[in-house]
Amino acid sequence: MSNKDTATIADSQAVNCAGEFVLAVGGSVLAPPCGTICMMCHWGLVQRLSSSDSVHFIPSPIVAALYCLFFAYVGSVGLSFLQFCNLNSFRTKFILGFSVFMGLSVPQYFNEYTAIKGYGPVHTSARWFNDMVNVPFSSEAFVAGILALYLDITLHRKDRAIRRDRGRHWWDRFRSFKTDTRSEEFYSLPFNLNKFFPSV
Repeated sequence: MSNKDTATIADSQAVNCAGEFVLAVGGSVLAPPCGTICMMCHWGLVQRLSSSDSVHFIPSPIVAALYCLFFAYVGSVGLSFLQFCNLNSFRTKFILGFSVFMGLSVPQYFNEYTAIKGYGPVHTSARWFNDMVNVPFSSEAFVAGILALYLDITLHRKDRAIRRDRGRHWWDRFRSFKTDTRSEEFYSLPFNLNKFFPSV
């Protein structure tokens, strides 16, 4: 079977899926017609972009540049949440520094151990358990995030000054939709659709 025949079969499957979606959900009063059209376009686009012929035309430097841009953006958004914390506090500095250092050290140990021995530091007779422990602890982001979360939750949690150091006081007004007057403006729908779909 050639690639063209495979693409034709994939296209017909996409049309069938979209048609089933239109029949099942499109007839419902709750589903707006624009959602149905968007879903049909989405299935058609996914089939085109995920075919093996089109992916090979994207040069590797372009893919690498996109990874660099997207991961840098995601990392900067994560670091932007530090603006609500008191960065002059020793507690905050300790949690941030210790979690970043351990987030770099522990995965390095796991990766080197695996490269030398052929299996990870956790080596039992249950391979599923080995993978369940070794894979997450080989990730820098996982180790740093879990350690920072654990330290932030456990170190002097009840103290009022610590609550301000953590930045929790800033998020209190956003716990409920009605407590901040900007919520209605921030979560408003385009084209004045709020009168048809009111806020909770």
